[in-house]
Amino acid sequence: MDLIFSIFDKLSPLHSVVVLSFAMFVSIFFGISRKRGIKKFVVILTALSLFLAIFVNIYSFAARGSFSNYLMSFEILQVIEISIVLFGALNILFFISIHNIENKHFVKILILFIFSICCVIFLIISRNFLLMFLSWCIFLISIFQLVTSLNIRSDRSVKHILRFFISSSLAAVLVFFSFSIIYGSTDFKNFKQIIESGVVSSPLATAGIIIFIIAVYLYLFLFPFQGPYLKLIKRCEHSSMSVVWFLYFPAGIFMLAKLNEVIYYFVDSCNFYITIVFIALAFVCMIFSNIGAVSTKSMRRILSFLFLFFIGMYLLSYAGLSAHLISKERLQWLNIANIFILIFSFLPVYSITTSLEESTGSDSVLNIKGFLRSNTYLSINLIIILLSWFYYIEPFISYFRKGNLSNMGVLSLIILAAAGISIVFLVVNVFRLIVIQFFRSDEGVDVRDKNPIVFPKFYYVYISFFTIIILAAGIVGLLEILNVDVSIFGFRITDCQFFK
Repeated sequence: MDLIFSIFDKLSPLHSVVVLSFAMFVSIFFGISRKRGIKKFVVILTALSLFLAIFVNIYSFAARGSFSNYLMSFEILQVIEISIVLFGALNILFFISIHNIENKHFVKILILFIFSICCVIFLIISRNFLLMFLSWCIFLISIFQLVTSLNIRSDRSVKHILRFFISSSLAAVLVFFSFSIIYGSTDFKNFKQIIESGVVSSPLATAGIIIFIIAVYLYLFLFPFQGPYLKLIKRCEHSSMSVVWFLYFPAGIFMLAKLNEVIYYFVDSCNFYITIVFIALAFVCMIFSNIGAVSTKSMRRILSFLFLFFIGMYLLSYAGLSAHLISKERLQWLNIANIFILIFSFLPVYSITTSLEESTGSDSVLNIKGFLRSNTYLSINLIIILLSWFYYIEPFISYFRKGNLSNMGVLSLIILAAAGISIVFLVVNVFRLIVIQFFRSDEGVDVRDKNPIVFPKFYYVYISFFTIIILAAGIVGLLEILNVDVSIFGFRITDCQFFK
């Protein structure tokens, strides 16, 4: 027992990578096996390694606290980000196993999957430009190999995979270019050194930072660069959608978070122009993503557009910071809350829609027409999950209720209007997905009343888990509004709003 505790006391964030690497090493010995029993063993091994990696990540911070050195930084933000990645990886593992267990390359796919997660962890904790760029490039290569392996039986997605990763590679080239400019002009190797030295105001350093932001923007496939992403999602295999949504995109969001200190500096020095830029980018991303979702009947494209809307909300939160509507601390909590809403809502919605698509052979939104009649339990869960997106309405209700509008400046009113217009479209999209479940299909006779779509029993447990989490969060938020102290580590759900 003393040996176990002595091992625990020496844990560090890199030990979570060691745990995953051990699972990857063991899986290599079964890489060419096609036996179903071996495949199940590798799935269990991978799942256990992910659970243990989550424990190591949290325990190492609780036992040793934060640390920072020349190459890496590990603080509470990194703990949360790594935990989010590992939790998302558990769910991706579930989808990959369901859709690809019969694939003869299944074990190799899981090895690539574990390797990709290790790269993300290195990306999150890296602070040195060289380690950051190296982690990102290797991550892109591993994700490309993973998505290609998942779609190896589908010829129609090959060219779209190439276009998707050519755009991603261009983003990596821009990152290299930006780091080269910054290092060449300042001789510094991380963003914190640039801020502390004050050279961030130099033209070359500023140009390098702007190029880095452009690279992340391109990487996230925000408007008007969304084409390769939408075409890939429309045609790719089901589980590769989860890889793109819950592994590829979070890596880009966490890269943007590395610029927080730089953004804080520019907000303090020239907040007017920064606010205009963030408002414009956020509004364009959110409004066009919602319009795209309204204009299509493809469920894949609807979810893809709404995913881009949620990413646009991150840009809006930075606009709120630059207009002094929220504090720096609230910005971090808000972004964390956005990530949790994204994961806890998209995972169950994704699982339902992919099952419907597989059963009907179509990804049309009409697949959920009459869903409340054919599967009442899952439909109610789906409605609750979709309603959780109305969390974004609360800040506007609060402002109207408190009468703060008359005290707001022009920029603040512009942010409020931009977000309000975007959320109106979000409400339209949500109600569209909810209301359609109440109607019958085929002119009043729903064929699924006689031949209902059968979901695996585990899906009921899986989706119920997310519904319970969302309901619990809603209840905690209500108690906080009623002035009942239910905060955890000083965090209050009602603090995650756009405005003070």
